[in-house]
Amino acid sequence: MSIATQNILDLFNQLPEIEKHEFASEIIKWTAKRDFPPLTDEELVQAADALFIELDKSEARDADSKSRRSLVG
Repeated sequence: MSIATQNILDLFNQLPEIEKHEFASEIIKWTAKRDFPPLTDEELVQAADALFIELDKSEARDADSKSRRSLVG
């Protein structure tokens, strides 16, 4: 991944959730209109791995947040 692409992703991660959704929707619409070659199996596996890692992180944060609230409340 190029530095420019990584910078875009870093900026994307700083957006509020609603803006992330709007941006992602626009990217999907934009890419649907382009003639890109299909993704390879390796690319699909890498994307799935990245999604599952992020999901695990999100679930861990949620569990930690709930645990802290139960200690305070």
